[in-house]
Amino acid sequence: MDTISIQRQVPVVRECDVLVAGGGPAGVAAAVACARCGASVILVEQNGMLGGMGTAGLVNVFVSMTDGEHVLMGGVGREIVEQLKAMDATNIFDTPDNWDMLPFDGEILKEIYDDITEKSGVETWLYTKLTAAESAGGRITSVVFCAPEGLVAVRAKIYIDTTGDAVLSVMAGVPCELGGEKGETQAPTLVARYTGIDFDRFYAMLERTGETYEMQEFVRRAYEAGDLSYREYHVPGAIRVGDHTAVANIGHVYGADCSTARGLTDATVRGRRIAREFYRFFKKYIEGFEACDLVATGSMLGIRETRRVRGEYRLGVDDFLARRSFPDDIGRYNYAVDVHQSVSDPEAFRRFSQEFNVDFKYGKGESYGIPYRCL
Repeated sequence: MDTISIQRQVPVVRECDVLVAGGGPAGVAAAVACARCGASVILVEQNGMLGGMGTAGLVNVFVSMTDGEHVLMGGVGREIVEQLKAMDATNIFDTPDNWDMLPFDGEILKEIYDDITEKSGVETWLYTKLTAAESAGGRITSVVFCAPEGLVAVRAKIYIDTTGDAVLSVMAGVPCELGGEKGETQAPTLVARYTGIDFDRFYAMLERTGETYEMQEFVRRAYEAGDLSYREYHVPGAIRVGDHTAVANIGHVYGADCSTARGLTDATVRGRRIAREFYRFFKKYIEGFEACDLVATGSMLGIRETRRVRGEYRLGVDDFLARRSFPDDIGRYNYAVDVHQSVSDPEAFRRFSQEFNVDFKYGKGESYGIPYRCL
């Protein structure tokens, strides 16, 4: 590969105790927690809002924060969810059972993230893209960003990578993995928002036909009639997030490479076309959706898998099956293993369904630990 050499003087515009790269839920929680401990914190996010997939990506639902007997969530995350409840932006969840799936108003969540970071003393930079990391002796010495005013550098004592794609880690030379044994990755989805839905008719149709939210029989008919361009076997369905509004986590973009600009662009464009296809599908085949409108697609593609940092410990399926705890647990979780297939294939979907619904599903009161060494 041909290369060029660039040498520029980049101003170090700030120094701080902690630099957090990536303003999704993990980045917000890390930044707020550090600031409340008295650290000076800069939180950098490339989008115009905090929240990542829960806001920019339109995934307006938190999944499984309970083992059916105990709420597993605490700290900053629980504080944010309690704020959603206080602002009437989510369903009532007075018992642990009701914390299993929690739809919310994404616009209000944006406000909550703004408020909690500001009140905690976090300095937030939106519209700022991570560009480079300088390292020496195995430690990051500075990070360069492309901001609206140009290239700027920040020095910190601690750097936290919450980009979701291990972008800062890769720039700093941290070993990472990508995909499975053959490099295959879970297919992403571009989430869409629909309004004008009659949920009473929709629920009545599901009960009458015996169909689930995956609507497999309707999808099969649409494909065979030529109304869908490809056969989709895994259709998570439309999740109600308002009186007449749903977000649809529907339409896998198979064969996508989300680790490059070109691959991510191609996947996003294809995702928009798929969202339009499923809009027409809903209007034609699904009762209650006849008058629906497609009002938005996510400004971020719903990427399920790119790079994984090689931590000091790798949490594996054996740990999951053993319900294992660790001396350095920093959290607990209980959701079934949810690995989406990388290809549209009936056998791959059958394996997924067996694992998700039977083999790798916990009972009430069961959970596993997440050791700090994973991070």
